[in-house]
Amino acid sequence: MQSPFEVVTPTADGEVLTALVRRGDWMSISQVVELVGSRSDEGVRRVIRRLVNQGIVDELPVGGRSVFRLNPHHILAPAITSIARARETLLTLLTGRLANWNSPPLYAALFGSGARGTMTSTSDLDLLLVQPHATDEVWDVDVAELVVDVRSWTGNDLRVVQYTEHEVGPTDALLAELINDAIPLLGDHSWFRQQIGQK
Repeated sequence: MQSPFEVVTPTADGEVLTALVRRGDWMSISQVVELVGSRSDEGVRRVIRRLVNQGIVDELPVGGRSVFRLNPHHILAPAITSIARARETLLTLLTGRLANWNSPPLYAALFGSGARGTMTSTSDLDLLLVQPHATDEVWDVDVAELVVDVRSWTGNDLRVVQYTEHEVGPTDALLAELINDAIPLLGDHSWFRQQIGQK
């Protein structure tokens, strides 16, 4: 989900397009390079020049340099934007699904590489769930269905870490570690931080 265009193309084009979509404004070559992170100035420059020639990227001369943005009027712009925002779409899907469970979690958060922005095509998605009660058959079915659906949505396996409300506390090393990069999906994040002894 960090590099969604890899599903379509492994080239730098996807990384540049993702940077342009996520910034959503005019950008210089150096700003694109900074966001992409893994490509040279010259490599990014060649990609942008090719995308300008294809019409999907706009160029605007400003003084002695040019700035660039995704052409919002191009017929492919909606598709490119949708791909670039795949991570946001996943978070929305997860939040919606959890909220509609028979017994929604008291708290849910994505953690690990999926939250840090370092996951690859072979990474698991790590999901923390705090149950509102002891596990029952309905809860187990909801979790199992979510595991299947996330695999279908992303191609990645979902690893669910479950706690009851009474198990959440300041002595748990995993909870203390994951809070630093967790992305809250459902529930009161302040409550969770207090439960594990974080301010």
